[in-house]
Amino acid sequence: MPATELLLVLDEADRQRELARQAPSDAWFEHFAFGPMNRDRTLKFLEIHDAHHARIVADILAASDSSNSG
Repeated sequence: MPATELLLVLDEADRQRELARQAPSDAWFEHFAFGPMNRDRTLKFLEIHDAHHARIVADILAASDSSNSG
């Protein structure tokens, strides 16, 4: 995926997360594997999920840098 496309996807994810933050506290979201989750649990899940993927990207970039330098 080109970097520009990745940035667009990340911007859309930020926009969607902000919409979820603005939802009523009693709103529910449907996760394909975990089922219904309330707003606060959904936001916590997204925080953990995003950090997980950020670590994966960092690992990929670090591996790429080390393979290019040797």
